[in-house]
Amino acid sequence: MSLDAFSPPGDGPLQQADPPEHTLDPHVEAANGTLWVMGIACVLLAIAMPLVGGPGAATDPDFEGLPLVFGVAIGGVAGLFVLAPGVLFLVGAVGLGRRTAWGWIVGVVAFAIMAAFCTPPLAMHGLYALLRPGVREDFQ
Repeated sequence: MSLDAFSPPGDGPLQQADPPEHTLDPHVEAANGTLWVMGIACVLLAIAMPLVGGPGAATDPDFEGLPLVFGVAIGGVAGLFVLAPGVLFLVGAVGLGRRTAWGWIVGVVAFAIMAAFCTPPLAMHGLYALLRPGVREDFQ
């Protein structure tokens, strides 16, 4: 068997790919990853809350005599309060990944909400990454 089938086309060596014109700052990349992780975690937690709330309410002696659907309803309502920021985090992650102006705005809002309610250290890094001079110009 000949190795000619596996040689590159043409006479010369393989051409190298052109480097990207402008890459994102590593802090912005980390902030984008933080939004993805926190968004997925919030959505999964929101899905799990009604599933855990029902059996938890059924086995709790304080809820004795109440139907299982009551626990599922309480878990579902609580899950909505976790789902809303989770969706916001995921929308911000998509916008930052696409380098859109709305993605930068949603990212700043998402990190501000995260600083107030979730994980302040991660949020402070995200706000640091997005609010530094010159970063806003990358998202036009």
